[in-house]
Amino acid sequence: MCIRDSLKLDPSSPEGGLLCDTLFDVFDRNRNGIVEPAELYTGLAMLSNASLHRKLEVVFRIFDRDGTGLIQQWELRAMLSRLLPRHRQAHLDGLVKDIMRRSDTSRDGKLSWTEFS
Repeated sequence: MCIRDSLKLDPSSPEGGLLCDTLFDVFDRNRNGIVEPAELYTGLAMLSNASLHRKLEVVFRIFDRDGTGLIQQWELRAMLSRLLPRHRQAHLDGLVKDIMRRSDTSRDGKLSWTEFS
């Protein structure tokens, strides 16, 4: 059974596809296109037993979809749109603006690791 099946993700849906791709990218540490058993175990351990700092690093990598080391507004919006329940979706733009206003201390429209953590 694959991760997608065990998490009940539908890769054909926008939410499931993005989450599948993101988890794959985070777990595939050596970037060979395969999540090897050691990478899977390490990734699952990071998500469950790691320190808060390490978990934040994983979340940062998940939100940083293009791998630039910065979370841009579109990345923040894309990930939050998948995490928020449907009844809160109407507040998504306000939430993104609020997070950026509070956290983007450099006012460049992006969150660095320092600003995120």
